Amino acid sequence: MKNSDANSTWIAKKLASLLVVDPHISYPTMRQVLLEKYGIIPSNDMQLYLAKRKVLKTNNGIHDVSYNDLPP
Repeated sequence: MKNSDANSTWIAKKLASLLVVDPHISYPTMRQVLLEKYGIIPSNDMQLYLAKRKVLKTNNGIHDVSYNDLPP
């Protein structure tokens, strides 16, 4: 089933914990998880790419800020 509400932001929220644990997860695996857990098939790989990028940017951004707080 395709769902217009399942945009990259929605996908990022649903797969955030999975992407943080395995940032190199493949798009077919992401698609399979979405299908099994939510019954959703993303309309294209660009949605998966953008979702992955959003999560990794957020995760790395938090890491970069905390790294700057380390003592010299």
